[in-house]
Amino acid sequence: MTDSNIIADELQIEQVITNLVINAADAVTNSGVIEVVLSENDNELSVSIKDNGQGIKQDDIDKIFSPFYSSKPQGKGTGLGLYIVQNICKSHGANIKCESDIGVGTRFQIDFAKAD
Repeated sequence: MTDSNIIADELQIEQVITNLVINAADAVTNSGVIEVVLSENDNELSVSIKDNGQGIKQDDIDKIFSPFYSSKPQGKGTGLGLYIVQNICKSHGANIKCESDIGVGTRFQIDFAKAD
């Protein structure tokens, strides 16, 4: 990997990655695996957070970034985490996407434009 950079607020990006890792930890069991991978191509730096947890129903994927939506048990989540994550990504010109399969796991990927 080269010495590439993005223009971003360090604390906000830390908040995004922390939230996604905590969500992944909530989704896996004791034998769970969480992978955080940084990759790049000519134009983008990407961060991927992947787990082998319970997964998200396909019907719910479109809802997960909505404010106050949570698939966690009552009292375990506010439903604001992914909403805030998406808004931070948007404010940095980044794209966030989610892929998930029930019983297989979930992968969030954030693509940031490289700084010139």
